[in-house]
Amino acid sequence: MKLYDIALSIGHNVNGKATHDQQKIVKALLKVMNEGEQLIEGFSAYDMLGYWCGEIETSTRIEINGASDEIAQAIRQRIPELARTLKQYEIYFDIHKSTS
Repeated sequence: MKLYDIALSIGHNVNGKATHDQQKIVKALLKVMNEGEQLIEGFSAYDMLGYWCGEIETSTRIEINGASDEIAQAIRQRIPELARTLKQYEIYFDIHKSTS
């Protein structure tokens, strides 16, 4: 079975103002991703500092390791809902074959 590692980066700003923090991001992620069925059993969350559209802002990076293809695709499909929930224009999503 192929397994995948997934990384999400989610900004804390909404309309140029600091709005979210790591705890809010994690709660929203769990609510959206585990609604109806549990897609995510475990992950790591890190606070980051980055640059987006001319602004320096904090963000949260989520790392999910060892997801099956079915779970990885289900997570990808829920990214737009997560973006709407957090009022984000975009959420960075990266997926690649797991090496572990």
